Amino acid sequence: MYIVIVGAGEVGSSIAESLADSHDIAVVDIDGSRVESLMYDTDILGIEGDGTDLDTLKEADVEDADILIASTDDDQTNIVTCSTTATVTVVDNGSGLPSEEQRVIEAGTEDPLEHGSGLGLWFAYWLITYVGGTIDITADHDGTEIRVTVPTRE
Repeated sequence: MYIVIVGAGEVGSSIAESLADSHDIAVVDIDGSRVESLMYDTDILGIEGDGTDLDTLKEADVEDADILIASTDDDQTNIVTCSTTATVTVVDNGSGLPSEEQRVIEAGTEDPLEHGSGLGLWFAYWLITYVGGTIDITADHDGTEIRVTVPTRE
């Protein structure tokens, strides 16, 4: 599991230290010495920066995070940080998304020989990528999971 923690104070550092052995962790904090100290003591990705800044969160790959934890000492920062993206996951346990549809979405392009069968999924892809979002598709014999993440603010 990939977890992004904003705030490397007492609470954020404690969470990072307790989860680092079993999960991939990124910690964001405006205090570079806190980040550096935590990176020295723990196997984490440390990023010096403002957790409310979208570029900083992108550097932390927040769009790929399974969990985002905001643990700064400022409630407003915590609220703003957690409202930067919205993720919707759709899972089915049937035959799922046809592999040719998945290839087209993952490639991000269509041509006369490789194209989707309808406008719905392709239109969703255009819209989501236009606003800076991502679509992740996982398919196996148990079904398909489609995870859509979009920014909620600029």
